[in-house]
Amino acid sequence: LVNMTTNPPGKLIIKPQAAKLKHKTDLFKMDPYVKVVLGEKYRKTHSKFRGGKNPTWDDKLELKRHSEEIIIFEVWDKDYLSSDDLIGQGELAMAQILTGGNRFNGWINLRYKGKDAGMLLVDIEFFPEVIHQKNTQMVPNFQNVQPNVQQQPLSPNFLPVNQAGNFGNMMQANL
Repeated sequence: LVNMTTNPPGKLIIKPQAAKLKHKTDLFKMDPYVKVVLGEKYRKTHSKFRGGKNPTWDDKLELKRHSEEIIIFEVWDKDYLSSDDLIGQGELAMAQILTGGNRFNGWINLRYKGKDAGMLLVDIEFFPEVIHQKNTQMVPNFQNVQPNVQQQPLSPNFLPVNQAGNFGNMMQANL
């Protein structure tokens, strides 16, 4: 059961900005990218060609949050001839975003095989969904209630009266 007041669904806007990586490379510079995982969903930045140990990104990733508590950040090295290599992984609790005014801007520590792998700078905004709860209490709404009065059809002898209270020109128009 999810408490909607403290754990609301909504949209996350995640902007990985930069990294300081400690991964040892062979001959070529790394082509890093960030993969953000939220439950079963994920989004990736573009790979920063020859970004090396200090890459920067300007991607904006959007993820729909239901009730997930943890956001996982993975930094990968894009390999063009073999499978990509994991450089490091870190995580951030949603509670840090929710208690920070639905925003987080800071460094996330990355680890690989139990060792320090560097840091990832991210900017995150959370936009909670507006939940409209149905009112279960029955309250009468008198706003559009019409009185139960039957109107009588106008008689042919009815003559309209103008604002001055006499028949004036109105009578001539009806003749």
